[in-house]
Amino acid sequence: MADVINDTIIEQLQFERPTDNKGLLVVGNYGTDKSHLMSVISAIAELENSVERVNYPQVAKKAIEIEG
Repeated sequence: MADVINDTIIEQLQFERPTDNKGLLVVGNYGTDKSHLMSVISAIAELENSVERVNYPQVAKKAIEIEG
């Protein structure tokens, strides 16, 4: 999951490097925590210093690109 967050989600949401950014479509069965995942990503993108709350070091390091 960390690879998907780092390589797909954060890579598409960053604005620092010019890339061919696309939209994101999160697909999964009922009860697979899609809304929880998007809530975390939204909180990181919206709030300053929110990366401090991310427990997985690889994701926290990459999430700095979209923080705030």
